Formats: sequence, C-alpha cells, structure tokens
Amino acid sequence: MIKSKDKFLFFFAIFALIPFLIPNKTNSFEINVFDKQKINFINGKELNNDNLIITDNGRLVFKKISFPDLKKTSKIKVKAQLVSDGDPWDKSGSIFLLKSHPNSDQTNPIELLRFITPFGVGHFSEIDRLDDYKPVYVPKWEKNISWEEDISHLASLFDNHEIWIGVWIDSYHKDGFLMDVDLSINESDTLFDFIKKKNVTFINNTHKYSQKINGNHDFSQNQLINEFHIDKNIDNAKLYFITTGHGAHSEGDEFNQRDNIISLNDKELLIYPAWREDCAAFRRFNPSSGVWFVDTTWKGEKIKERIASSDYSRSNWCPGSKVSPVVIDLPTLKKGKNTIIIDIPNAQPTTEDFWNHWNISSYLVYDN
Repeated sequence: MIKSKDKFLFFFAIFALIPFLIPNKTNSFEINVFDKQKINFINGKELNNDNLIITDNGRLVFKKISFPDLKKTSKIKVKAQLVSDGDPWDKSGSIFLLKSHPNSDQTNPIELLRFITPFGVGHFSEIDRLDDYKPVYVPKWEKNISWEEDISHLASLFDNHEIWIGVWIDSYHKDGFLMDVDLSINESDTLFDFIKKKNVTFINNTHKYSQKINGNHDFSQNQLINEFHIDKNIDNAKLYFITTGHGAHSEGDEFNQRDNIISLNDKELLIYPAWREDCAAFRRFNPSSGVWFVDTTWKGEKIKERIASSDYSRSNWCPGSKVSPVVIDLPTLKKGKNTIIIDIPNAQPTTEDFWNHWNISSYLVYDN
C-alpha cells in the first residue's frame, strides 16, 4: 500500500514535470518598423499622416506601430541596418520610443539604441580608388553595417500598445542614409513563465526630437538636474545612462576625455570617463574616412603608416559603433521627490569657432 506521504511526493513530482511534458507554443516574431527609410537633410522636407511623420528637414522620422499583448517573459531586441546613400560623414544617430504622439506635450523619448554612422559604408565601399586606403588588416570594405540592442527590460512600454518608434540621424547632407529597423520578440517556452512587468520612468534626453525639446544643454555652464517622483520606497532600481561628446575638432569634447559625474540626491553614484580607444576596430566600415600617413618605426626601420580619422579615440563616438547604456544599480529610493544630477565639469563651451555639445539620455527601471 502506498503511503499518503509517498502519494504526495509522486503527484508533486508529476506536477513539477508538467511544464516539460506539455508542448508549449512560443510566440516569436519580428516587426518591421522601417525598410530602407531615407534619412537626409532637405530644407522644408516634411510629412505628417496618421502613421508616418517626417520632420526636422528629413532628419527625423516617426512611425506608429501596434504591439501585441505579451503573456510570457520575452526577449526583445531592436535591430538596425544602415548604408550611406551618399553622405560620407560620421554622424550621431538614435532609435527611440514615444508612447504618445510626437507633437504632444508628453513626448518623453526613451532611447532604445544609439549609434554612430561610419564614414560612407555602402555608397563608397566599391570605389576603386578608395581601396588604396585600406590598411593591410582590412580585406574589403563592408557593404553595410548593423547593430542590435537587448531592450527586454523595456517590455512594459511595448506590451499591447500603439507606440511611435523614431529614428534620428544628425545628417546635413542631401543624400543622407538608408535605414532598416526591426523589433525582434521571443517569448519564453516555459509554461508558467508569465511576464513580470517593470516600471520605466523617463529621466532626461537632450536630443532634439521635437519642437517641445530644444536639444540644447550647456554643460560648460550648468549641471543637468532632473527631478522625479515615486509613490513608494524602492530597493531594486537601475539607472540606464547613455552619453556621447561631440564636435569642435581636436580641441573639443569629441576628441578629449571628459568625466561624466552622476549623482542621486546629492550623493555621487559614478564617475564615468565616456571614452573609447577601440575605434580602429571599425575601420572596415569607414571607406570615406580621411587617411593620413604618420612617421613611425618598425623593427628599427623608419616607415610611414596609414592612420584614418575613424581610428582616433573619442568620447564614446567611434564611427560605426553602437553606444550601449551604462547600467547603474541605485541605492534605496525614498518615496516622494528624488533628484538626479549629471555634471561634466570640464565640458568645453560652444563658441563662434567651435561647436561643442553632449547628447545625454537616461531612464529608470524598477520592479512593480
């Protein structure tokens, strides 16, 4: 005779195996947001309809999409592919999300992926004379460039909503770029792995994404101060922080390391140097980058070595790179008002001769 305790253990074991014994259909799919979308600069280029908006003289494009209801924990990625359509320069770019119409008062853009366009990938990749500028470690110029970023922590912004996805590239060229953007969703195949939605709170974004956001903050004069309110104490919050320095040639913030100091409620959280020294790793995507010869020594012999503009270290601005967020674990957040301060104490001012600026964005993620 089977004892009651043994029966309990038997049925408990069977119950525990159910998720592995019952086939479970997963919901995996992609949403195509933009397909070879032209992003360029033509003065007066505008479009405004129910699902697609083009503004900022063609440099800023929004598209409205419908996102399905997610029941399971999901891996969500934003994927992008870019080619130059004639623009030879490295430019700042961003893919972001709005939960309301771009012309409303509640834009609060959450940045999904920041990227730096390479010099001329695609359009200039098959020009024979540029083959002479390839370093020996680059077998060929690439025909396009692609990036992807895991944005699963932002699932609550997508779930069962109509949302606007925007793309901005800081191009001042009439030919510009062509851009593909897709959202990839892979739901968990575990039977009871139901989604645990997180809160996402906008903190700041200094890009010029709409007429409501002027896009300018002079860090050489002022800290960037943002207040937010929460309705209970929170122990598990994370701050996602993205920063890139721009402009002013060799004297300015693009080519000089500047500490970004992040503070919460007057307590310093992180000193972030915002600096990359691996830009030469993206050389194969930069066929139209300027190239110079520098004198060096190799095995006791004086030689001339090629170095490209795209090879130089920069303030998170390698041409061809994506710029992933810095994720900062926060101490306990108290109910009520909290304040985040971004300070770049050595930021250079914009003058008549040199234009400096920093693109900063951040948001808060925490459990319900």
